Amino acid sequence: MADSSFVSSGLLNAGQCFNGLSATGAGPRTIEIYPDKTSCNGATTTYVISSGATRYFVLRGTVASVESGTTAIDSITVQLSGDAAFPVGAPDGQLMRTAANIGTDTNNDVIWSPVSTTTQSLITDLDFTNGFSVPGLPAVGMTQESIQSN
Repeated sequence: MADSSFVSSGLLNAGQCFNGLSATGAGPRTIEIYPDKTSCNGATTTYVISSGATRYFVLRGTVASVESGTTAIDSITVQLSGDAAFPVGAPDGQLMRTAANIGTDTNNDVIWSPVSTTTQSLITDLDFTNGFSVPGLPAVGMTQESIQSN
């Protein structure tokens, strides 16, 4: 069942966004997914999962104009990546920063907040870190899933 506490549809990426990319030519492309309510990468709030709760996420995509034949093979590979180290390079040496600050770090595959400084995190709060050492999230990412045209 979809979690409608964030948006009534249960969709976390404003419905149909993929990091604002408009180019769809030959890749590879890295696509980042943000939990936005209303627009592509324009979130002003965060998706909150209560302590002790479990949430599962489904990644869905629509693919069009796929090459067929033996000379041009299209493929898609999906992997949930983890972070190999704590955030680095903070001028003050602190691990907790704004979501945007963590987003510019080398280790920025998962950005999250323990909601430790306020009752509801805004993306501008100094309460975000990366996915390093998050239980259940491997440092190098989960197993890749690949699909290709024939």
